[in-house]
Amino acid sequence: MDEQQKYQQEFEAYLAREKHLALMVRSRVRKYGENKVAVRHKPYGEWISYTWAKFGEMIDAAALGLLEFGVKEEGLVGINFKV
Repeated sequence: MDEQQKYQQEFEAYLAREKHLALMVRSRVRKYGENKVAVRHKPYGEWISYTWAKFGEMIDAAALGLLEFGVKEEGLVGINFKV
């Protein structure tokens, strides 16, 4: 089994075990920190990578922002995005 298959298998096990996305992200942040890329995207023609530690920081910042806007735990949030 190569590294990608191992990672995918581990990810699927997390999804089966962690019923809450935030819990899954937290465990990945603890496990991989700055050592593994969590997200890559290419917004302006150049790839940008974020480690699990940075991804966790970004999620925390977004969560704090939602709390400041008055969103409660288990509250629903809509996202409207126009390209």
